[in-house]
Amino acid sequence: MTAIGVMHQAYCATVSVPSELSVIGFDQHPLVAVRSSPANHIEMSQSGTRRLAFHALLQDVSATRQHHTGTEYVLKTNLGSAIPKR
Repeated sequence: MTAIGVMHQAYCATVSVPSELSVIGFDQHPLVAVRSSPANHIEMSQSGTRRLAFHALLQDVSATRQHHTGTEYVLKTNLGSAIPKR
């Protein structure tokens, strides 16, 4: 939804997307595809995100001591385009 807001503000300021401003959203929202100026987006698997969050929570709950440095998790993503394929 942030990408939609950025694109709206660019339109109001007469900034051309994508020739003057590139916009990349995170997790494709259906409204982005219907905008007059398409934006690229980062695609991610919803089921993969849920699975990763569940395993992170399970690991945190079952840990004998807390990690003060944090834990890094990797979620695979792809760069997609809001331009509909024909």
